[in-house]
Amino acid sequence: MGFSPYAPENAMLAKIADDIHEQTTSSLFYSLAFLHQTPGPIREAIKKVTQDKIFVYGVSDKKVGGIDLQKPDGNVAPVEPVALENYVLEPFKSEPVGGSGNRMHHKFVVIDFDKPTARVYLGSYNFSSAADTQNRKTCLAFATAGSWSPTS
Repeated sequence: MGFSPYAPENAMLAKIADDIHEQTTSSLFYSLAFLHQTPGPIREAIKKVTQDKIFVYGVSDKKVGGIDLQKPDGNVAPVEPVALENYVLEPFKSEPVGGSGNRMHHKFVVIDFDKPTARVYLGSYNFSSAADTQNRKTCLAFATAGSWSPTS
């Protein structure tokens, strides 16, 4: 577990982006706020993995140009929280909305969820440069035995 802001030599963003970009072999599952407005290594890594035709399924608070998500039936389509509004049960249906729409509090990335080497990153961490070096956020990283470690 880590708490930001991180010193530059301990920053997580590049390590997580590298894990997505270089180490994803079968699947990527994510829920990321601000992905539509945050340029940088995470968005580029997700674009690369999506283009590699690896199974990618995720949600962002708004549509992200250049990232099309593959649905389980093989069709490609973006997914946004607003698309789920009519299908969510209470107490989650009453999630407050702000000036720009649905708020996403839970951010996570799951890499190779169908493999024994799966990795999970989650927390209040926004997977952005500001979350890495300026804001106070938490980032938990879980890896199975023998898989990549965020401290390596």
